[in-house]
Amino acid sequence: MSARLAHYTRKGNRLMMRWITCRHMMRSFVIATILLSSVLRLSAQDATQEPPVVPIEPMQATFGAGLFNLVAPEVGLASLASYRATLTVTFSGTENGTPTDWSRIYTLQVTQTPPARYLTFEGAGEDVPSFFQAEVDSTTYQQRSGEACTASAIGVGESLAETWELAALLDSVIGAEPVGAETVNDIATDHYTFDERAQGASGIATSDGDLWVAVDGGYVVRYMLTTTGGPAHFGAGIDGTWTWDYQLEDVDTPLAVELPEGCPPGILDVPLPPNVAEVVSLPGVTFYSTSASVADVLAFYQEQVPAADEQVNPPLTLTDSAVLGFTLGDQSLLLTATNDGTTTQVEVTAVQDASALAITADVPDSRGEDSVAESTSQNCEANVVPMLPDAANVQAVMGIVTYTTQTSIEDAVAFYEEQAAAAGGQVTSPMPASNMMAMLNLQQGDQALSVTMSSMGGITSVMIMSSSGGPLPVNSDCVPSP
Repeated sequence: MSARLAHYTRKGNRLMMRWITCRHMMRSFVIATILLSSVLRLSAQDATQEPPVVPIEPMQATFGAGLFNLVAPEVGLASLASYRATLTVTFSGTENGTPTDWSRIYTLQVTQTPPARYLTFEGAGEDVPSFFQAEVDSTTYQQRSGEACTASAIGVGESLAETWELAALLDSVIGAEPVGAETVNDIATDHYTFDERAQGASGIATSDGDLWVAVDGGYVVRYMLTTTGGPAHFGAGIDGTWTWDYQLEDVDTPLAVELPEGCPPGILDVPLPPNVAEVVSLPGVTFYSTSASVADVLAFYQEQVPAADEQVNPPLTLTDSAVLGFTLGDQSLLLTATNDGTTTQVEVTAVQDASALAITADVPDSRGEDSVAESTSQNCEANVVPMLPDAANVQAVMGIVTYTTQTSIEDAVAFYEEQAAAAGGQVTSPMPASNMMAMLNLQQGDQALSVTMSSMGGITSVMIMSSSGGPLPVNSDCVPSP
């Protein structure tokens, strides 16, 4: 998510952005006021020093009459093992004389060990699509209503922990008044009340607020605010009332972050042998090169799999390449290794259907060369799995075809889109394509294919898998001519 408010839309978007901007200005003002007061006190204590050339005028501010201040509402949450936060924002009023009513409901679920976050959004009153964003195993998942779930590696400064904390959207409170001790959401809290003065909005709007802060930890357990105002508070042409209701529940309670059905695999947790290079970890697939032989790579992963694991399958060894299906923990993995005479290129891919791991040793065709040649020539063009014209090192095993090409990722994606369109099929992508990697799902009639492409050193490796795990009708003689 590129910005905290990227999913706000239209009237709610403008209103929320104005509110957040004002809130941050107020927080900066409060901090500046505190710092200036400290400077003035220190100056008063040392009367022997010469006064500055330009006298400092004290800043004037009017806040609430109470003694409790909440400058950073998100304080204390990092110390919790887990929690579920819900923020409901509603608005009822007019914009340029036109009635407007809408609501926003955000739910954020957080666990610290293992680190995971799950954010959902639902809106009403406007044409606002629901969405979710989650972070699990170093992977960001996103989905809008009616769209496919996508996965990508978490970028620097783009994690939910850095960009989304519902409590951070709440307004600072300066000068709240105590009410007494109360238990809220099974948590011992101190209850405070405040009005527009605590928001620095005296004379601009009227507010009625309640705040419950945990006795142990100092984090906000509940925050309720109702504000009525006009253009001076909400912005040009806007009059009305909005309410904020924030609640924190399930504190330090085991929570499970479950992704919607159909989300692609995340970043794989796979061991790497010694002396690897050019490691690329993307959702659902890991690539690397190594100076080790294909046999050594196979031996390494066979040693990693527990002896009692029933999903270990004998590798299928071809000329200078091999395929191995195995499981590690709850991961079903398919490994392909190809040696180009200098280095071994390895690709480890997650598969959702464990039956696709049942790869057996290559069995020679008993029909004889003439029979094989005859079957290959029969309607080859109709049966061949789409491959680029310069396809090389073609390998075909049960349910899998691999080959290499000098075509770029961008051009390879365009090729498969054209092939699917010509056959009356369609192409979808579970993740955004890049110049290093792309994943496509092809649907042509009853045939469903998964195509994974990766680029290293000017060579693009392509792996095509049958979604059913069954054999693919392909032969290297069917490769189109350039």
